[in-house]
Amino acid sequence: MHHLTLRRFERGKINWSNLIFFVLLFLIIYVAIKMIPAYVDAYKLIDTVDEIARFPGNMKEKQIKNQIMDKARELNIPLDRRNIEVKLMDTETRISIDFEIKVVFPGYVYKKRFRETKIYPRF
Repeated sequence: MHHLTLRRFERGKINWSNLIFFVLLFLIIYVAIKMIPAYVDAYKLIDTVDEIARFPGNMKEKQIKNQIMDKARELNIPLDRRNIEVKLMDTETRISIDFEIKVVFPGYVYKKRFRETKIYPRF
């Protein structure tokens, strides 16, 4: 039996199950290489918002928006300033962001919307 398999490869015949496996493996790796960095950047922006909401210090709303916009630009995330809501109240800090990432594939654009609100008490 082993001898027959070896002869098939020597004659140049294709083992379809191996070909399908490698094509699927290639597609999974390709999608991961495109998607993972986009998600990592989105969550870096969300972490920045979380940190600012937790420790706003003496920053004003405009300064907080500027800091979030700077981080979004650094990460190449298309965040519209109008989609950042900052409320500094006596009892809490509330920051909301709404943005969408796009990952371009041949013939398809994957879109993922992120809506996050971070609320922390003020001391």
